[in-house]
Amino acid sequence: MVPREVIEQIKYQIPIRDVVSEYVRLQKKGANYSGICPFHKEKTASFMVHDSRQIFHCFGCGESGNVFTFLMKMEGISFPESVERLAKKAGIDLKPEGREQATKRKIYYEVYDMASGFYRDNLTNDVIGYLKRRGFKESTIEQWGIGYAPEGWESLIRHIGSAEILHEYGLAVKKEGSSGFYDRFRGRVMIPIKDRSGKIIAFAGRLFPEIEGQPKFLNSPETRFYHKNRTLFGLDEKTARAIREKGCAIGLEGYFDKIILHQEGFENTVALGSTSLSREQAETLSKIVNRIILCLDNDEGGVKGTIRAGKLCLKGGLETMAVILPEGNDPDDMAIKRKGELERILSTPKYLIDFAMEHLVKTTHPDEVFRDVRKLYDIVDSANSPLLSALYLKSISERFCLKPQTIWTDYGDYLNKKRGRTAKKTVDPEIAVLSYLAHNSVCRRRAGHILSPEDFSSDERKILFDFLTSSRDIININIKPEEKIEKLPPLLKTPSVSRLIKKIIAHCGEMEVCANEENIARLIAEISSVNNDDASCIDKFRAMKIRAEIDGVKSKIESIESREGSIESVMELNAKLYSLEKEMKGVGG
Repeated sequence: MVPREVIEQIKYQIPIRDVVSEYVRLQKKGANYSGICPFHKEKTASFMVHDSRQIFHCFGCGESGNVFTFLMKMEGISFPESVERLAKKAGIDLKPEGREQATKRKIYYEVYDMASGFYRDNLTNDVIGYLKRRGFKESTIEQWGIGYAPEGWESLIRHIGSAEILHEYGLAVKKEGSSGFYDRFRGRVMIPIKDRSGKIIAFAGRLFPEIEGQPKFLNSPETRFYHKNRTLFGLDEKTARAIREKGCAIGLEGYFDKIILHQEGFENTVALGSTSLSREQAETLSKIVNRIILCLDNDEGGVKGTIRAGKLCLKGGLETMAVILPEGNDPDDMAIKRKGELERILSTPKYLIDFAMEHLVKTTHPDEVFRDVRKLYDIVDSANSPLLSALYLKSISERFCLKPQTIWTDYGDYLNKKRGRTAKKTVDPEIAVLSYLAHNSVCRRRAGHILSPEDFSSDERKILFDFLTSSRDIININIKPEEKIEKLPPLLKTPSVSRLIKKIIAHCGEMEVCANEENIARLIAEISSVNNDDASCIDKFRAMKIRAEIDGVKSKIESIESREGSIESVMELNAKLYSLEKEMKGVGG
């Protein structure tokens, strides 16, 4: 039998919309998704997927359930089989625990429950007063099970009665050069850390009263049942539901930040744990939501932590944004004293690249800004899609008034150096296609059926493409690479080139466009220096253009849906999207 906590873990890691969308074409409708019901015939969509509640329901036939029952109904399989299949999808090992392991887990939970009860019983008025001064309500202290570890060296050991077990489970430390043990946590406010099923698996201890030379926070060590990299403080079923409802998670730095913001109504929050977010934690969040807003302390450590955590979030597939709090303010202070202002700040986050650029300008001497622009490339490289990387590079070029090509070239050098490879000269895809057509007359007719002049970016390129694909003459462009742009005047006097230019200019009249002879000559010189023999460049170029069209159509669909615009417009765009995706398959994209 699969433990309940494992079932819950699967539900957390596999959003129901991801599973349903493998069988049903879903469209966003408000906070939910709708589609044609797969369980009965219908023309109008009455099948709904409630993302925040992780359930589905059809208003037509009445079928409903969760991710497991959906898979059972679709595939005609049993519950255990659906669990096994979804566990495999989530990367969760379902191997049954041995009797010894199961016993140890049971004891582990019991020991941590006993320790938590002991700490709660030792909560003094001084500690309660300290917590209230920090903004904690009594109900919050009770809800989160906050307690206090007495200052004595063996208080918990005497209470539990088994030092060896406490040592094995991370609650006691072995004395050096002795067979004895002492309590790991002493003189600390104790915060229980729970797994997704709500069981206590670790503690975080905040020093009180503060003692010079002692760490402010002390956390449980890793054990066989507690893995720091896989655990996010405050991420339980209720928080996951709030994250889905809000459409984003808010990443905070500390435990107190999470507890206070949750208390004040910011329930879609998680604590990253002293800015040390792990790749596994980022991936866990990405299975719940697509977007995270980082809201860490506004000091140098907090900013660096934001950028470090943000890069991991990007790699984990999250749309990553960040906010800058007013100087001298922490998230928990603002939640208590200026909640409305904090809500406004969180409603207008910056993309991580913009956050980083603002910090760079603010903290770097003007003479050194351009040199330090390369520090931003690590964020660009963390983006998990080429399109996002391109948008980031565009933002950098615009912010620092640098030519896009300069940034692209410099970023390419950065990647080559980072990955230890030799820089390759990149060729403009339009030039590659024109070069291929100039050197391979046989394929010009095929290109004329696949591409059109409108696929090219400048008038000269449009003219030359149309000329190459419509002219019956075999065009030989025999210009040596060294006779490029810098030798344009003599180039224009070359008989063969002059004849070619005259033909092209005459062709311009047929197209009812005009072209500058010098620009045409530049273009001829450029394509002559690229001896492209790769016939696939045409398909690659077409795929690139189709991909851009697909992105544009998707953007329009999202825009209409966000405004809850007409369904007819969305359906028309979806038809166009289907046609483009089919065309993309045809060119191998």
